[in-house]
Amino acid sequence: MIKPPNSSVYIILIGIIAMSGLLLWGRTEIIGVEKASYEVLSKGTKAIFSSLKGSIASEISRGHFNKNRLTEVVEGIFKELDLSYIAINTKDETLIRLGNISGNSEFNSASGERFSDNIYYLWGSVSAVDCNPGSYQRYRGGNGGNSRAYSNKYLGQTFKVILGVDSHDYKIYMAEGKSRMYMLLITGCSTLLLLALSYIISVHSVTLKSKLNGVEERNCQFEEFELAAYGLAHETKHPLGIMRARAQQIFSIADLPDIAKPWAEDIMEEADVTATRLAEFMSYAKIQAPQLQECSWPELCDKLDFVLKPDFDHIGAELFFERLNVTLTADVDMLQRVLINLITNSLPASSRGKTTHVEVSQVNNSFQIVVRDDGAGMSPMLLKDTFTPYVSGTEGGHGIGLSIVKRIIEAHGWDISVESEVNIGTSFKITGIAGIQEK
Repeated sequence: MIKPPNSSVYIILIGIIAMSGLLLWGRTEIIGVEKASYEVLSKGTKAIFSSLKGSIASEISRGHFNKNRLTEVVEGIFKELDLSYIAINTKDETLIRLGNISGNSEFNSASGERFSDNIYYLWGSVSAVDCNPGSYQRYRGGNGGNSRAYSNKYLGQTFKVILGVDSHDYKIYMAEGKSRMYMLLITGCSTLLLLALSYIISVHSVTLKSKLNGVEERNCQFEEFELAAYGLAHETKHPLGIMRARAQQIFSIADLPDIAKPWAEDIMEEADVTATRLAEFMSYAKIQAPQLQECSWPELCDKLDFVLKPDFDHIGAELFFERLNVTLTADVDMLQRVLINLITNSLPASSRGKTTHVEVSQVNNSFQIVVRDDGAGMSPMLLKDTFTPYVSGTEGGHGIGLSIVKRIIEAHGWDISVESEVNIGTSFKITGIAGIQEK
């Protein structure tokens, strides 16, 4: 069955759609800013162009064309408006040219506009015939006197006016508009992202809180199970002891048939094994809080050597302790139990001539204990379950000793790791132990 997407996926999709719409709107607005900027430039340039056309038309309407007077007017406009180029041409000559033209200098059409090298060009024509019909002659003389008409060579001609305006202000206006739009887009997208992120974090927090509540509930259940298992094991020990005592009594009967004695022995042996397993299970199920105190490492080594060395001597193996003058902070009984478990764990894998080393050393601000042997080692399959309860690599082993070791280590706040290779040996390392080294 296909699992439907959660709400976070929908929020992300909505955020993507919203950002896409925002980007599309921003692109449209930027195009609008470019168009508006161009219209501002075009409108201003056309206003200047109309002024020039008006000046030319005014000169024509006087009945003759005064080039010098028009030049003065055009130069004033050129300087005052900081233009880039002005040219007024007729068919046969250039009447006025101010500034330098850039790029393609062809203006073949009657009118038009274009950009060239950051200059906006606008051109068009002014024809004398478009002016007042009375402009073709002017009468002079007094009242009632004879008047005469005079002509001018420019009358009836067409003038082409070319105007070039620097687009710097246009670009500034457009850049400012784009900058504002980009800031709006960035702000909008950031807001959407923050909203989506906040929602996802809130959903994640709710989910995490729910999981934590579930973990706490399971931990409570585990604690209740541990207490129940501990109580059951404790209650089982009493009737088991009675069974063992009755079997001992039966075995002691003088006229007991020979066939019954092995049965009584089996009952006593199995009762002892079961009692031992129950004791180990009770230790595993209910690890007490460590009672920390100073522990002399040389003294602890002496105790362990006295207790365990006979077992190693019995099989012809060696047990070596490195007795550095170190004082550790630990629960002495618990630490002794841990080391007994680790050292005796190497016995089944050892043989004549093999050695088990027990060492302590300082690493940074803490100490570590290493128990290593050159015995048979463990297979990779068994290695990964080293501290799993009731997993044992030896015949008759209960598989609970190393699990107890790990729980004691964790109760102290230390760490334990294991390395092993078949036919090479095994090494247990306990780290994070507080202590001091005496000089």
